[in-house]
Amino acid sequence: MISLHPLPLIASVTRWLQARQPDHPLRGLSRVSNLLARLLPAYRGVITFSDGTKMLLNSQQRAERWLIFAGSYQPSVTTWLHRHLNSGAYCIDAGANLGFYSLLMAQKVGSAGQVAVFEANPVLAARLRDQLTLNHFDQAQVVEKAVHDKADTLTFYIASDPGKSSIYADHAKVQGEVQVQAITLDEFIEAAGWTRLDVIKMDIEGNDCYGLLGARQSLTRFRPAIIFEYSASTPADAAAAMIDMLSALRYRLSILRGDGTQTPFDWQTMTKDHVDVIAEPM
Repeated sequence: MISLHPLPLIASVTRWLQARQPDHPLRGLSRVSNLLARLLPAYRGVITFSDGTKMLLNSQQRAERWLIFAGSYQPSVTTWLHRHLNSGAYCIDAGANLGFYSLLMAQKVGSAGQVAVFEANPVLAARLRDQLTLNHFDQAQVVEKAVHDKADTLTFYIASDPGKSSIYADHAKVQGEVQVQAITLDEFIEAAGWTRLDVIKMDIEGNDCYGLLGARQSLTRFRPAIIFEYSASTPADAAAAMIDMLSALRYRLSILRGDGTQTPFDWQTMTKDHVDVIAEPM
């Protein structure tokens, strides 16, 4: 008789419940998933999400455990992306981490679209390639470089939580460092010969303003919808330059909260360490 692991069976139920309220996290799910992970044997295997995409995940890792039980990394961000992704779209996932959003993008744009997946952490970049291969997503490519406002060689600090790795040593608990090549999105898009750009999702651990400043030509030409993480530690001159650029390009900026609601974004009065910001062309 085949013995079925109880954790993914239970998680299939919680993913179904989360899918019934896609805009915000299921209440109490984090506590329940952490408790079950302590009580049940560890699980490492392939999880299939509701859209048919698959990920190889480990229940002993916090972010991966959340994906196993929720089926969506940040429900409000996932819902926003669903509204802006269409077949044939060209998209960028800068700071791809585990690759959940990369897979979502690749699934939604289909074989007629393109997804550029940027991840400077070499361990995560290797995992991303495996996840894309698992799903047979030839329309997505991993770019193992740091997104920045200029091409350069940078020190990249590897954090104990791999997704928190950054070019800033004080951004997270550092366990090691590597030298990485930096690239601007304008440089990539020109070299790749893209004739459109529809969506940018950016989460590059405190460097998002610089990353967007390196996409000025592409934003001017293509006017994509953007969602990025703004960190309160961002230097004031970089924040002001980014806001001025997006304002000049007639983008409307709003904070996207965890419950799916939106509020005006004002970087000068922000009280949280970081927020998700959406920038949509008017």
